[in-house]
Amino acid sequence: MNVVMASTEPKVFKGNFEMVFIPMMIGQHYYLLFFNLKTRDIFIIDSVKGATGLERYHGNVEKMISL
Repeated sequence: MNVVMASTEPKVFKGNFEMVFIPMMIGQHYYLLFFNLKTRDIFIIDSVKGATGLERYHGNVEKMISL
């Protein structure tokens, strides 16, 4: 992910978007980031039980938010 994000220029989307879904993967761990642009909420949809908190996503959530 770091390689892809480092080589990608942020883009401005024009249009009336209210929701953005971004599939993410760390090794064999898949999860989904959901951005509700209307309410400015961010949700992580993850089927793996266990440790909680953003540390399980290795900083990728914060990187996507900053982009």
